[in-house]
Amino acid sequence: MLTLARIYTYSKTDLGDEKFELIEVEHDHLDKTVESLVRNGYELMPEGITPEKYIDHIVEV
Repeated sequence: MLTLARIYTYSKTDLGDEKFELIEVEHDHLDKTVESLVRNGYELMPEGITPEKYIDHIVEV
């Protein structure tokens, strides 16, 4: 049986527009996907000041 995880991200475009995105991945690929997002400038579930790009939350389905 395939187990999915959903990664919700937030970022701002160069024009300052907010962008929300849902990424669905197989559970086995979750860690590598999160690592890839972090390498691309996303912060993992920040507290306090909101960065330009961050992973809002992760839900296992």
